[in-house]
Amino acid sequence: MIRGYNSARAIYSLWAAVILVPICSGTEFDRDFRTWNEIMLIEHESVGWKTYTLAQGRLVDDASSLGLWFVQQKVYRRISPRLQVGGGATLGEAKMNDGSWNTIVRLELEANPQWRLSERNTLAIRNRLELREWESRGYAPEFVSRHRVRFNRQARWFGGMRGVAVSNELFFDYAKGRISENRFRPIDLHYGLRGEATANTYLLVRSRRLVNDRRWVHAFVVGFGIRLGR
Repeated sequence: MIRGYNSARAIYSLWAAVILVPICSGTEFDRDFRTWNEIMLIEHESVGWKTYTLAQGRLVDDASSLGLWFVQQKVYRRISPRLQVGGGATLGEAKMNDGSWNTIVRLELEANPQWRLSERNTLAIRNRLELREWESRGYAPEFVSRHRVRFNRQARWFGGMRGVAVSNELFFDYAKGRISENRFRPIDLHYGLRGEATANTYLLVRSRRLVNDRRWVHAFVVGFGIRLGR
């Protein structure tokens, strides 16, 4: 009981500390501060296959209102110890400046290699091709590829903690012929809950290139996720 209480207290303390960083540093980037919250339900996971359903909500305007939500279904197949392939579909809505909601439909294909660097360290690359269709653009197809490099390390800095990760992801917009977005996670902490449930907390610096010029804008994100099942 005491151990569980200490673990929870450590997690909440870390959560509070992580939130304070972007609030105090917001003037150095875009003025918006956001939070992303997601829950994943793993329907099946074995050596060769994995399927899950994920739902995410994103709070914008200094985390004061819902700006985007989506649900997605994913399936992955491990074809070798170093390569996983997969696909999925996503349905969501994004809030427009006039307060209306803009529907997005997305299909995804992935090829994800990974390497075990040592007993506790792994390096993983996620290559994803997305077909996006927005309601506001007449559901015209748009192609975007995403490429993420992620370093994972098993670590136990406090009770319940399982690992820490650092990652960076680039987005390439084929219609514009350029990199349109970058997402850098300087820290992503993973810890166990009861049973098979796990959770993670992360910091994200999201950088997007403006449509009409080459200028980049930046925003801080604090994310929290829960994973259920196995």
